Amino acid sequence: MALHSSASRIADGKLVHGELERALARCLGTEDCVIFVDEDATNVTTIGHLFFERDLIVYDSLLP
Repeated sequence: MALHSSASRIADGKLVHGELERALARCLGTEDCVIFVDEDATNVTTIGHLFFERDLIVYDSLLP
């Protein structure tokens, strides 16, 4: 199985993604960060785990 820029963590990208996240966190001066390779992974993981029933999410579909 080849690893490429759109490979998800499921496709054995855990080490590569972790290295990139640590580098970005250092660059941004944050404790940690998380990256996703597509909208679906972002939506399922982030929205499903960080927000609750009474939270409001505002999304601008015009953003790239």
